Amino acid sequence: MRTLMTIVTLLLLLAGLLLSAPIDTGMKQWEQPNGVTFTAHLRGDEFFIQFTTDDGYEIREGSDGWYYYAVYNDSDYIVPSDKKVAIDPAPAGSYNLQYSAAELQEINDLRAQFREELRIAGERYRQKREAASGNAVTLTVGVILVDFADTVHWKTSDPPYPFPNGYDKHYFTELIFSQNYWIDDDPIQEPNPHPEHQLLFGSLRDYYNQQSLDMLDITGEVLNPEDPQYPYGEIRESDLRKITKNDLIEVSMSYLD
Repeated sequence: MRTLMTIVTLLLLLAGLLLSAPIDTGMKQWEQPNGVTFTAHLRGDEFFIQFTTDDGYEIREGSDGWYYYAVYNDSDYIVPSDKKVAIDPAPAGSYNLQYSAAELQEINDLRAQFREELRIAGERYRQKREAASGNAVTLTVGVILVDFADTVHWKTSDPPYPFPNGYDKHYFTELIFSQNYWIDDDPIQEPNPHPEHQLLFGSLRDYYNQQSLDMLDITGEVLNPEDPQYPYGEIRESDLRKITKNDLIEVSMSYLD
């Protein structure tokens, strides 16, 4: 399925030794939305990043998908300026930009909070395993589909598989929670569960069931409301635009069993 959304699933109950995911691209070529390219090095994790051009200027990506030279805001936090990388002159304040003490403290606080949430999630899962008395553990999770500025809700009216209003909600439900259904090694032969008839090797639920030797079952629901103006259950785009990161955490965590 095309990357029309990022699926946010808070499977924190599965976390035994889950750590932040580091990235280090090395010096590589990046491209602005208009095709202009530049060379920069991105490194960091979910909490801390350094994104630096080959001549030492710091970068941040804007919510509009463009890359901007970074500057300090009034609170000494690093933010995008209004100067686009490799298009506008680089501000002097973008050179060799470093995190302030205040921002570093906030990053460290977020890391500590993350580790504590993982500890709590791990303990909750341990309790579920004990309560299951050797039987399979069932975890119930909520899934929220999210549009981002650079990964928007994919649509097409082109044959042979037109989706003018985007994929229907039931495809995501089947992709994540179906059991022994999201499987097809011959995309030509009908029926095929995939909206564009691609090879299928099982749902997320199937994967965890197989990897745990039938000792873990993932159930749940896609929480996005459907748009009543469409007959097949498309996701309501107005709701996608209003979702914030805190909304994702609050709604998904409240749904977890």
